[in-house]
Amino acid sequence: MSEGRITWMEALMGPSVALYALISFGVKFSIYAVLLWMPLLLGSELGYDMKTVGGMLSLYEISACIGIIFWGTVSDRCNGKRSPVIFIAVLLSCISFFVLG
Repeated sequence: MSEGRITWMEALMGPSVALYALISFGVKFSIYAVLLWMPLLLGSELGYDMKTVGGMLSLYEISACIGIIFWGTVSDRCNGKRSPVIFIAVLLSCISFFVLG
């Protein structure tokens, strides 16, 4: 193997891989929960019609696109230190889920 390259196993054992995997799981879990369970909850439990539920989910997705562009720009300006930006974004996302409940 050439100098400076690592194997897949060495890459998986890196100190930040488990943290990023946990964060990714949390983000994906929340996205799927919102997209799959929110229409059911809003429609059957709270009485919203499907047109209104569709509008709410569209707003969620549009906000996500804006957030991706914003946080991507912020992380690009942090001189290669993306972990603090990711931590702040995930923390703010968690807080907003609890506040907006």
